[in-house]
Amino acid sequence: MDSWLVFPLRQISSLQFLAPCRQKFSLPLSVKMSVRECESDSSSEIIFAKKRPRMDVFLSSDEEEEIIEEWHDPRGNQPKIVPFMHPSGFVREHIGSDIAVETSYQLFVPDELFEEIAEQTNLYAAQQIEAEYTQRLVKWTETSKSEIKRFFGLVLWMGLVKLPAIHHYWSNDPAYLQTFPRSVMSRNRFELLLRMLHFVDDEEDNGSNHLYKIQPIIDILETSYKKYYNPTEDICIDESLIPFCGRIVFRQYLKQKRHKYGIKIFKLCYGSGYTYAFRVYTGKTVEKEKNCAH
Repeated sequence: MDSWLVFPLRQISSLQFLAPCRQKFSLPLSVKMSVRECESDSSSEIIFAKKRPRMDVFLSSDEEEEIIEEWHDPRGNQPKIVPFMHPSGFVREHIGSDIAVETSYQLFVPDELFEEIAEQTNLYAAQQIEAEYTQRLVKWTETSKSEIKRFFGLVLWMGLVKLPAIHHYWSNDPAYLQTFPRSVMSRNRFELLLRMLHFVDDEEDNGSNHLYKIQPIIDILETSYKKYYNPTEDICIDESLIPFCGRIVFRQYLKQKRHKYGIKIFKLCYGSGYTYAFRVYTGKTVEKEKNCAH
């Protein structure tokens, strides 16, 4: 009877858990049955069932390894992995030995880009003069590739040296005094070029492409990216957001980004961060060729 605890009846009243209790109580059914079964043997004893302790079984690491199936090579017909053999990196036949900063910039932003901008800017100015939209264009003179380069140089410099407004860059106020802008061009000429700046003929726009006004620039840049650098074996598609708060139909709002408003671009990149190709996301529309959609 080692699996039972035996208490004499005369000791039940002295148990600590019954001492403060003066009311009648009933024993559990299992205890009552045990009492009846034992009355013939000992009328002065109650037998309680002893609770068996729970045992936690832990497998050793060796036993776990025996249970887990061993790894094996895949069976059956498997796809053939073609090794990556294409040369990657800069295409030396197009670059040559001189890879200075200025030379590299001219590779990706070629002169034909500035020539196209100058041509389209002159065309747009001529259309505005013919339509007589403003008297300010009376003194307009055609721009050139060289002047467009200086214009964009000023724009890039203004991104580094930020002032409250454009006219402050040419201000004589000692608080804003800057000598560099006026050495490049006058304020009136800069503002006039900024107003007339165009990349394509607006009259040929049929409304089917949201990127029509900058599509030639995108094409030239992407062609240059692919021409002078071969992709490596490891590539990925990355998502980038160009900060932009202006009015445009495909502007995105991403609350998890540091810059919440901007233009979303999908880029094909290498491990080094080089962009081989890119697509501008212009909304959830069915797009045939250049634009990118979900």
